[in-house]
Amino acid sequence: MIIVGFDFKKNMIVMVTQTQEDYDVLRAQRELSNIGCCEMQKSVFEVPVKSVYSLNTILGAIKDRITVDNSFNIWKQKQKVVAPVLIRCGVIYSRVYPGQLQLPIKEIEEATRFFLKAAVNMKKYKEGKWDGYVNLYDRRERKFPTGLLPKIQEVLDKKEIPYNIEIVYEEAPKPEFNWRVEDGLTPDPDQYDAIDAGIKGRRGIIKAPTGFGKTAILAKRLTANFSVPTLFVANKKTLLDDAAEEFRDGIKGLKKTDVIQIKDGWFGSIKIDGNTKAEDIKPLTAPIIVATIQSLHARFIDPRTKPYLLHWLHNVCKFVMVDETQAVGTPIWDEVLSECYAPYRIFLSATPRRTDGATIKIEAYSGCWLYSTTAAEQIEKGRLCELDILYQTYDHHLYNDDDADLVYADMYRMCIVENDERNKECVVKPTLEMLAEGRHVLVLIQSIDHGTILQRLFYEAGLDAEDVRFIWGETPDKIRTAAIKEFRKGEFKVMIGSTIFDAGVNIPVISGVVLAGAGNSDITLIQRIGRGARNSDYEEILGYLPEFMKKNDGKKITKVYDIIDMNSKFFHKQSKNRYYNAREEFGADRVHVAGGDNSALRKTPKRTVEVRKAVDQFSAQLDMLDQFAR
Repeated sequence: MIIVGFDFKKNMIVMVTQTQEDYDVLRAQRELSNIGCCEMQKSVFEVPVKSVYSLNTILGAIKDRITVDNSFNIWKQKQKVVAPVLIRCGVIYSRVYPGQLQLPIKEIEEATRFFLKAAVNMKKYKEGKWDGYVNLYDRRERKFPTGLLPKIQEVLDKKEIPYNIEIVYEEAPKPEFNWRVEDGLTPDPDQYDAIDAGIKGRRGIIKAPTGFGKTAILAKRLTANFSVPTLFVANKKTLLDDAAEEFRDGIKGLKKTDVIQIKDGWFGSIKIDGNTKAEDIKPLTAPIIVATIQSLHARFIDPRTKPYLLHWLHNVCKFVMVDETQAVGTPIWDEVLSECYAPYRIFLSATPRRTDGATIKIEAYSGCWLYSTTAAEQIEKGRLCELDILYQTYDHHLYNDDDADLVYADMYRMCIVENDERNKECVVKPTLEMLAEGRHVLVLIQSIDHGTILQRLFYEAGLDAEDVRFIWGETPDKIRTAAIKEFRKGEFKVMIGSTIFDAGVNIPVISGVVLAGAGNSDITLIQRIGRGARNSDYEEILGYLPEFMKKNDGKKITKVYDIIDMNSKFFHKQSKNRYYNAREEFGADRVHVAGGDNSALRKTPKRTVEVRKAVDQFSAQLDMLDQFAR
């Protein structure tokens, strides 16, 4: 046993170990060195009285070995030591029990709230009835999402308020399967660090750029390490097939039937439709489920499938992994994640933040950041290829208030989608120049009509239907899957793609990217540029080395074209934001304005206060719509 007593002469807390095993266990509590604990002689340790609460927390992990001497109880009574705050943590939510201590409510709320950008357009905000902040700490019930525990601890530590943490769920479930990764891939040091951070952290966020191997390397190895029933969730169908294939082919010990998908109406082995009866549904038994959040939510609200899904989420699933986490925090994500009781919770993304201001909700459902690296860091290390990001300038000639009465949708159609001059000079021309260098080009759009127009312009420029493909969300799955596979092999030159390419599409052959649309989202920008950042063995894929690589000593340098839309009330501000965000993520030396004329970034149309205010409100609406679309 370890006896805890008090030395009144020295005014110190004393701990005495009775056996060698007790001694070794106490020495293993490394946090003791942080609170002033000193080993005075073999088996005797002293702790300053000011650290009594911290000591209580540390010894809680080995409480079965602790015996409290009467001298300590006498000292406690004399000092009138108040019981510390108790934080009882569940998987999803935690609750604070302050006892006799006063909680710093204001500081806790400030640490666990966010400003909703869309609030500026809401009536309550305009009338001064709401400040626009959303509180994640429930003051009345003293409840908060468990992922925000580090923020609560930070506030209490700063206020020097003692607290104990009680975990009321199994933090580290034992492995249930004998899984191991056999995929022929060897992680590099950064990938090992990210995997190790996930294993040790158990719950939290891993930020890594496109091409880092979040699915091919991290997801498989984390799943095999935990070896428990796993839910892999994504926001787009394009991610699922690749993820399911990686699990089936790369994890030894998994049968093909051990990995099922919930998407497009499928629930396990059953296709759900209007004629499906409740008795036709079978319980979920697969140890790994790969699903879109949309399909999960559809099954969640369907009374025929809800009981089976809830049983699996509550009682079977032990590890939930979310890819492209920037969408987490919308209502459907809230409903599903709040019902998933998996203690292991790892969220992966190149851009783990939200455009509506609610980034803290990602942490709320997972935890703190466990690992972070940028695209610029990975380019320097050679994991990602070099990028040459060029911002072309296009002048819309809408000076002063000439465009003040136009709404955003009309402006986008007129200035972006149906603007043949901009389309030809800033999209078709650079694409043809890159094709002449032997590149395979991805042209990204946001409006389906824009893609159709660009496809026609490419035909008019001399390309034929075998050179150019256009796929978007409504493209049938078979056609979309076939087009992506053919583009991966370099079988055609230009892919025009909608927002389905914003995340999770792995096509290493891409060596040219054109951002043909507009928009304000830094998340979308980073994801889209990342489509061309993957390194690849071109000779193995194509059977030859393209001209642009021969000129660069066999190295891949992807060209990326974006557009600075000048003299247009919405698009100039948006394009400037994209420019500076690209510099931050990919490195300032990789981002340039065409001709080196940075004055395009400073030229802003003169406008009235009312028009500038309208621009800000529209930007907030766009952020909200962008997040909703995800």
